[in-house]
Amino acid sequence: MVAPDANVLLNLYRYTEQARTDLLGALGALGDRLWVPHQVVDEFWRNRESVISEARSTSKNASQEMSRPRRDGGADPTHLGQPSGPERRGLGRPPRPADGCLRRGAEEDHRGR
Repeated sequence: MVAPDANVLLNLYRYTEQARTDLLGALGALGDRLWVPHQVVDEFWRNRESVISEARSTSKNASQEMSRPRRDGGADPTHLGQPSGPERRGLGRPPRPADGCLRRGAEEDHRGR
């Protein structure tokens, strides 16, 4: 039996169309092993409007950021919501020994070890 948290259902409003389709497919594949407790339904309906509003706001902010000209004249979609200047280049903090280990681990995970 699988009982999702309300946030699993609310995240459907935050996900891309493909992620939403994949999650709904996975939940549907559970069939009668999927159980949604009454508390989860209550939380979902109580928070639904604010999550929709938040998703719209995030989308609007991203759209505005994309249309804002950069110093070199073009929009820069690659760094939305990330720090700029020295912090972005890692100059705002000293290097940490774990950084290399985490990066190598992520690269190995990506390659499938």
